[in-house]
Amino acid sequence: MNEDPSHTIGQVVQADIAGFTAGWPLHQTPPLGSLLKVEEAGTIYAVVCNARTRASTAVPLSPASPGDGLESYLEKHPHLRHLLQTTCDAVVVGHQDADARSGAHVHHYLPPRPLPSSPPSASARPRRPPASARSSTF
Repeated sequence: MNEDPSHTIGQVVQADIAGFTAGWPLHQTPPLGSLLKVEEAGTIYAVVCNARTRASTAVPLSPASPGDGLESYLEKHPHLRHLLQTTCDAVVVGHQDADARSGAHVHHYLPPRPLPSSPPSASARPRRPPASARSSTF
């Protein structure tokens, strides 16, 4: 995957010890099964297991005309882009300690604490597995 910093970034909006939910630009979540990397007091690795787009508030929607695609519908109702939110859920599959003395070893178990989910929130980026994780077994 692209590791360019300008690549789409999601913001962690909710977290627990086993996973987190990240908000993304409208309809731009990483594909199901993608590896995400979150660097916040160490590094957390997680796999995307669900994605959704929903209204952030109750929004009455008018029915779409036959043959209207999503983009066409959003062009007719531009306010919806501000009311819809896209999120994905990710399950934690490993972590690296923030302590430099522990080296770059990837631990294939849950971290000792969940990610912070209140501002300033952590950002999630699609990533390739680190070399040490690709060559080891679970």
